[in-house]
Amino acid sequence: MDGGSNSVPWFARVELIDLLSWGCLAALVAIVSYRAYQEYYLPRKREQALAEAKARFDEMADQAVHAEDVSRRQDRDLAGGE
Repeated sequence: MDGGSNSVPWFARVELIDLLSWGCLAALVAIVSYRAYQEYYLPRKREQALAEAKARFDEMADQAVHAEDVSRRQDRDLAGGE
């Protein structure tokens, strides 16, 4: 810096570099946090929702089988009782 009228003060460049470095650090934290959310939190949440849906489906299937058995017994009783 020769002190000419076109020269930029050194502190302006340092502040800009600091601002950019903090912005990059914030972006890095945001990206890593989002990837951790995608890789660890979402799969566990989806697995839990899938297990709940499977349990509901199994319960509905058991109820359907039970209702079918009751219907067959009633049909057999009606056919045998006539």
